[in-house]
Amino acid sequence: MNKLSHVSSQQKLNTLHDLGDVAFDEDDQSLFVIDDFQLKADAIRQSILPRMHIVINHAIAMIREIYAINIFEDSHVTQSPNFRRGRKQEFALDYTWATVGLSGKRAKGLWDGFERKDGSSVQVLPFLYEFGLTPDGASIRLKNFWMTGMSDASYSKLMRFHLEHADIIHSLCYRSGILPVLQWGKDCEPFSTFTEHYQWMVDNRVFDNDFYLRPASYPISIHAVAELIYRFVVFFPVYDSYIQIAKGQAVRIQELIDSLNAGYNPAHFYMDITYPQPFESPDIIEKARLLASERVRPMVSLRWQVFQRDGWKCVACGRSSKTDGVILHLDHIVPRSKGGQDSLDNFQTLCSLCNLGKSDRDDTDLR
Repeated sequence: MNKLSHVSSQQKLNTLHDLGDVAFDEDDQSLFVIDDFQLKADAIRQSILPRMHIVINHAIAMIREIYAINIFEDSHVTQSPNFRRGRKQEFALDYTWATVGLSGKRAKGLWDGFERKDGSSVQVLPFLYEFGLTPDGASIRLKNFWMTGMSDASYSKLMRFHLEHADIIHSLCYRSGILPVLQWGKDCEPFSTFTEHYQWMVDNRVFDNDFYLRPASYPISIHAVAELIYRFVVFFPVYDSYIQIAKGQAVRIQELIDSLNAGYNPAHFYMDITYPQPFESPDIIEKARLLASERVRPMVSLRWQVFQRDGWKCVACGRSSKTDGVILHLDHIVPRSKGGQDSLDNFQTLCSLCNLGKSDRDDTDLR
């Protein structure tokens, strides 16, 4: 694999420019706790997930640039909720999450490194590498806690990988902030080395093994989204190693680390991510208890009401996020500068391109 050149500051600026309007604010946060399940599902499908697909696409492009790997040779992009066609019941569920990420392709004969308990071949890999959005914020997770049905020998291969490469994986955890959720028990204390934890997990057949980035709290700016992408890319060699093990091939983690070192730029880590405060004052806690006792529910924001009224499409060109990949905006028909109010009848849905073409001087109802 050729070592790639140092990712320049201009490329960093290009990433921010290409991300455009991909940020997540308090309206996105409140969406997850409203009572209107249909509206919530529509908003996740039409607004949240399209933005998250832009995020994963940027991560895939950077992985190709830094590691010279084509993700789609072995993996595909997944999302949750899926919103498959014909499943209307999916729009009546209470979703408190949205995820977009990578998983191995569903295929026969590709994953020869794994086998099921009955000795049959594996067609679906039991791990995901994904971005997630919840009421707590945006996070990254390498998730394999739901691994069931595979043989113990298959599970042990992943654990042995962690035993053999504990030092470099520890470094990736440190640089990315994506940390393991380690298990322990008799003969393994909570504060032990990575090697001791994984050896205990192998010995006791405890194969739950997640990696998790502490959620970035709302509002999640474009800079914070860009940093999440870089963290995802930095930790990618661990996911890639899982893929190679599943294929029955040797891991190439040192090659990837060499490429990462050649293209590493500390400036990529914007440090623009904010995290929820772990300790609240007594006044805040008491207020939260009062609201809970009164069963106060958040109001549906005007943004979602307008998008729903306008059919989740730009009223000017008719394009939508789901089918056309545009980002929807809330636009004042009468600008604030001319006395326009923040009211439902003074808002319309525009895509990013149509919104750019409508200046502050335009007093135009495009519905």
